[in-house]
Amino acid sequence: MHFRDKSNREKFFVTYAEKPNQWRRVTVSLDYRNAPPDSLEADLSTLSYQHDKSIRIYEAIRHSWPEIQYYPTVTNLKLETTQDDGQLHVHVREDANEIINYPSRSLFDHVACPRFSESQLEFISHLSGFVYKVRLNGHVVIKKEIPGPDTIDEFLYEVNALDSLQESRHVVRLAGLVMDDRGELVKGLLLSYASKGALVDMIYDFRGSDMLSWERREKWAKQIVSGLSDIHEAGFVQGDFTLSNIVIDEDDNAQIIDIN
Repeated sequence: MHFRDKSNREKFFVTYAEKPNQWRRVTVSLDYRNAPPDSLEADLSTLSYQHDKSIRIYEAIRHSWPEIQYYPTVTNLKLETTQDDGQLHVHVREDANEIINYPSRSLFDHVACPRFSESQLEFISHLSGFVYKVRLNGHVVIKKEIPGPDTIDEFLYEVNALDSLQESRHVVRLAGLVMDDRGELVKGLLLSYASKGALVDMIYDFRGSDMLSWERREKWAKQIVSGLSDIHEAGFVQGDFTLSNIVIDEDDNAQIIDIN
């Protein structure tokens, strides 16, 4: 994320799995202005892709992660290479701008799905943004966190939509809500896992092969239309209808995700 004042600074959002079932929200801030030569900041300022920047940051501070004292809310790591000694320093503070006032459990009393504490989930891998593949009681599911303090309404909308669409065969299934360990606040949701991944990736991976027959594509198209019809009939909209938000499950059926 770049800053609103358009200054040559950048903030990265990270979830650090301190333990397989213990998660930390972290932001990493860098100031590229007046960066010393051969510094991390100077290096990052020449890179174009977020993936490359993330790898470079990880490599620079990988040994510091276990030593950091994390805040229970959001921890900011300000990385700064000093001019005098050329050393990279990590300044740790609470990131007050990114603290989320998580919604109360009572707002979801009408939602018919199980509740699970965050400590019951075991981290497997990061998928995108604040979306993760996790293990719950031996089963793989998708954990989707509330991204930030200004996305609470979007989260409530998605939970209500998925709850209303539990009977739809072609909308991803709401598998549960993620609670804080006191069981008082809702921090995210759990979705059924579509093992074949996003349709956009399948089309790319199988281009030029015979894996995408006309019959298979026609089946998916009909299923997508069916799922979209269910969403509209329930009074909701899919606000980002792209192939990235269509996934294929283990039975080779299409499902719509990301309703907001």
